[in-house]
Amino acid sequence: MQDPPSSEPWRQWHDGLELDRSWPSPERGIVVDRAELKKRSKQMVIDALGAKTSVSDGTHSDRMPSSAFGHYVWGTDFGAYSPVAVMRTDLDGAWTSADKMMTALNRKFSGLKERSEAFHESYEGFGQLVYVAATNYDTAEGILHRRLDKLRKAVHGQRDPGHSRPPSDTEPWREEDVSANSAAGIRKFFDRSHPERLLDLGVVLHDFAGRMADAAAAIEGHSKGLAQVWGSEAAELCQQALRMLHASSKTLAYDAGRTGDVLLTFGELYWRYKENCAKAVGDFEIDDLWEWAGGEDDDDDDRARRYLREFNQNMGVCYDLIPADAELLLPQIAYVEYVDLYHDEEGTYFDRLEKDEPFSWLFDNPWKESFQDPILPKESATEILETQLREPYSHWSQ
Repeated sequence: MQDPPSSEPWRQWHDGLELDRSWPSPERGIVVDRAELKKRSKQMVIDALGAKTSVSDGTHSDRMPSSAFGHYVWGTDFGAYSPVAVMRTDLDGAWTSADKMMTALNRKFSGLKERSEAFHESYEGFGQLVYVAATNYDTAEGILHRRLDKLRKAVHGQRDPGHSRPPSDTEPWREEDVSANSAAGIRKFFDRSHPERLLDLGVVLHDFAGRMADAAAAIEGHSKGLAQVWGSEAAELCQQALRMLHASSKTLAYDAGRTGDVLLTFGELYWRYKENCAKAVGDFEIDDLWEWAGGEDDDDDDRARRYLREFNQNMGVCYDLIPADAELLLPQIAYVEYVDLYHDEEGTYFDRLEKDEPFSWLFDNPWKESFQDPILPKESATEILETQLREPYSHWSQ
């Protein structure tokens, strides 16, 4: 791999999930600065929503890839999402190596998507809880005090039960026998591939890693600010929640960034082999015409097999670099669907939370008749807080 830029902080976060030992702690008994608490918690909600990244199937350059991206790399017909179907239905010989690489990357993208969604859900839910507490402080403090055990249990967190070992540990790379592959089949394999997708998605994941690094910095800033204006037992627990979100954002950033490195390295390798295939293996049209007429060219087949074998060996090096899934530890606090901020053009979300008024965008929207089954609850701010503290929310099925 190329030497990484020193400006990417996530490259230093290679030690796995680690809670910051110097995390701020509020002083007990300080006079609560309600105006500053409301201001800082509002910004935290905005930052949490702004950190969210959409997921793509591989056709959007500004989103995270999904597990179906292999469909676009292999250039299949619409609907044939499996790289196995592409390589084994009309290509002769063995393609287990390429299949294995695509399967590993698809699983990696699926894991990143799941962990990203869980992180943002927890971050948004926690920001919502603190803002509700800030805007309705007297009532909220009473709720927090009565349900302190529930808050403590929720803040204790949920550790990601997913895999923590890289693919190379669970399914080691092995060189496959390509003696049955023909030159024509090998040329088809490279000709129909789209390695530029790997390069595009490598950039996407580097961008996502940067977003997670920004989220980590923002969470650290929120923690320092809240510690100066809010001091209570509930505030201490909220600091622990921020500490866990901070650590989890760093592991997510590193996982996505290193996966982006693998995609860029593999994409460059793949692109080079595709561009050089005709020169290294032979001319596609002339050789195919010769074979169609009944001629045989063992030299072409031997040369093509050496080429594919070399490609598979280099692909195995990239496979061994795919990192383990990020380990997360998240506060078990749900985000209560209260209003769609992206459609809240009048800015009523924060105003109504502050006034503790029931509100749902679907119900209050003048075009609500177009929604047959409104799903957002009409809940006041304090009712949201009660809902969040009823039971710890599970971000993963156990």
